[in-house]
Amino acid sequence: MEAAEARQMALAGMTEAELLEMVIDMAHLYHWVAAHFRPARTEKGWRTAVAADGEGFPDLVLVRPPRVIFAELKAPKGRLTPEQ
Repeated sequence: MEAAEARQMALAGMTEAELLEMVIDMAHLYHWVAAHFRPARTEKGWRTAVAADGEGFPDLVLVRPPRVIFAELKAPKGRLTPEQ
């Protein structure tokens, strides 16, 4: 098995949390600043504290001036919501 095939198979079994952790680790390796807003459990279920136009906001914001990346990360089985 070639390295690219092995990498693709490993990514296919990844959860979104594992993918997020990997992307943040890689970002830090290349000196990007990363921001991720985690949901918290509330009386009404899982919620992410947002205001204004925050609903559907991307999972990750990466900054390394002069560049900014907004990324919505999905594992192979993940699905986008209409807000995303």
